[in-house]
Amino acid sequence: MKHIIVNLKRFDIPKAYHGVSECEPSAYIDTILLPLVEPLKKYPDLSFTIYPPEAYLIRGCELVKESPNIRIGCQANHYEDVSKEGNFGAFTSLRPASAMKAIGAQSSLIGHFEERRHLNTLYQLAGVNDPIIVNQVLNKEIQMAQKQGMDVCYCIGEAAEQLAQWDEVLLQQLSIGLADVDHQHVIIGYEPLWSIGPGKQPADQAYIEKVIRLVKTFDPELRVIYGGGVKLANAAMLAGIESMDGGLIGLTNFQDHLGFHPDEFLAIIERYHQHLKQ
Repeated sequence: MKHIIVNLKRFDIPKAYHGVSECEPSAYIDTILLPLVEPLKKYPDLSFTIYPPEAYLIRGCELVKESPNIRIGCQANHYEDVSKEGNFGAFTSLRPASAMKAIGAQSSLIGHFEERRHLNTLYQLAGVNDPIIVNQVLNKEIQMAQKQGMDVCYCIGEAAEQLAQWDEVLLQQLSIGLADVDHQHVIIGYEPLWSIGPGKQPADQAYIEKVIRLVKTFDPELRVIYGGGVKLANAAMLAGIESMDGGLIGLTNFQDHLGFHPDEFLAIIERYHQHLKQ
């Protein structure tokens, strides 16, 4: 089974507010999911997990309830949660894992480079510049997600200025982030930060295979997917990496029509599936 992760980020913001969405928020998730539900049923050997913004979780779950290979997840969760005779819900502005689970999320996307950047910024404002602390916070998030029975896609990756120490950076993210968690319910999303975004060159096959080998030295059973720019142009190459377990897709268009578009996503999936080694 290969795993395709879809991160819808905040692609729901309308163009009138300087986002990329061409529809109103009330219609957004239907516009994204309805064109996918039936076509994705033709890929029973692929598992799809889609992570929309929180406002769309309930409707998203309703739309995919008859789709056995599509799940809905949340974009991360808080590192603390409610507890019996403890905190009963005093989490203003936050996303406790129990709240996400209660409204239907089956998985949590944790450690995405945008979340890491946010946490790094907060700690730097406090005069702290220590990646260990960020990884420790993400570890608590994973523990909270798993406590509520959610799977986790845990993202790791190195920035351009870390390329000389890429292996040390990734192993630190793995060893701290995955401490005291169930690896069987974790998928590693590898995000080479230096290759992500419009105009960037995705990592090549040799580099991706090198990273997968490193992850397997940490835990041979960990599943690894690639999230450094999955495009129509590199879908066939990625499908040919037998040791890789799938892909993480955000943007489907990196140029004139920036954003996630269902028709382009389906084209990427079809090419990827055509080149999988059976």
